[in-house]
Amino acid sequence: PASPTLWNLYMSSLKMPPDMDDVVLGGLAMDMLAQVDDILLLSLSARGLQRKLDALSAWCSTHFIVVNRLKTVVMVYGVSPSAVIPEFTVGGVGITLSMSEKYVRVTF
Repeated sequence: PASPTLWNLYMSSLKMPPDMDDVVLGGLAMDMLAQVDDILLLSLSARGLQRKLDALSAWCSTHFIVVNRLKTVVMVYGVSPSAVIPEFTVGGVGITLSMSEKYVRVTF
């Protein structure tokens, strides 16, 4: 079927702007992973992640795509259990914080 190829062509313009809090591996920024319509944004900071969420929201608005907020979650690694985690939003709407989530059949 042509639909996966067409979706990939449509999504190919989704690029995250470079950010000072990008995850860098081997000199390459790893700011986003995408598998068909599943997108995973990566950042070393809460503010960096919110900037990416804002960029994603703007791109989706421009390209007539609606973010499914029921399937959208935030996971935070490397903070102490007593740390205050800020609220994250997409398009001004809060996102659920998750302790465990499955992405492309891998549980994190």
